[in-house]
Amino acid sequence: MTFANWCLFLGLLLLIMSISDSLLKKSPFSSAAVYMILGVAAGPYGLKLINLSMSIHDDAHLLEILTEIVVLVSLFAVGLKLPVRSSHAPWKVPILLATVAMVLTIGLTALIGLALGWSPAISLLVGALLAPTDPVLASEVQVSHGEDRDALRFGLTAEGGLNDGTAFPFVVLALGLLGYHDLGLYGMKWLGVDVLWAVIGGIGIGWLCGAGFTRAVIALRCRKGSAIGMESFLALGLIAVTYGLSIHASVYGFLAVFVAGLGMRGIE
Repeated sequence: MTFANWCLFLGLLLLIMSISDSLLKKSPFSSAAVYMILGVAAGPYGLKLINLSMSIHDDAHLLEILTEIVVLVSLFAVGLKLPVRSSHAPWKVPILLATVAMVLTIGLTALIGLALGWSPAISLLVGALLAPTDPVLASEVQVSHGEDRDALRFGLTAEGGLNDGTAFPFVVLALGLLGYHDLGLYGMKWLGVDVLWAVIGGIGIGWLCGAGFTRAVIALRCRKGSAIGMESFLALGLIAVTYGLSIHASVYGFLAVFVAGLGMRGIE
């Protein structure tokens, strides 16, 4: 589609969804499900308004960028909702879900793929893609605000943000087995760079950006009496800076942006 048609399509979609938001709350469908149905209808299986070829000049490249932005904003918002320093925050549950349960789910899904006759690499890739809880699709069961103390909602919300740090290494491993990524001798590069550095570095960059930026804002507001407005733009700027630094540092940007939200919430 042309840029003008993209503006019309996205603008009308957002307006319709905004108007019908109250109606969706009374129905069994979530807004994410409606977006998915409309996307299929506009795609090659429906009205063919969107060209999904992999050429950089076609819609697939733009859709990749748009979906990245949606996930980044969702992950950051999830981080802002979670109480970091509260004694009521049961962090043990989401950590176990994002590590032990995630690895087991990836492994079981890969076994199903092998039983279907897929190659080990494809089975692992599908398992790594299907196992994580999607923070966008799971928005209906997430923590609704910072004071929400429901343990189940907290566990699902926190796991939805943390699981990228577990799933991405397996995606990279599968791509390496397919020949699209260098795993190093006996997988040592994958273990050192794609697992340890990418995860630990993502957590570090995210926390430094989120906590450091928030401390700077507090200092300007409280100590020097400076008023800072446009909080939405501040948040978007923090997301962009965190993600950009993560890409340059070769760490997992989604994980870093989620931790940046946690860092801002923890200092705030």
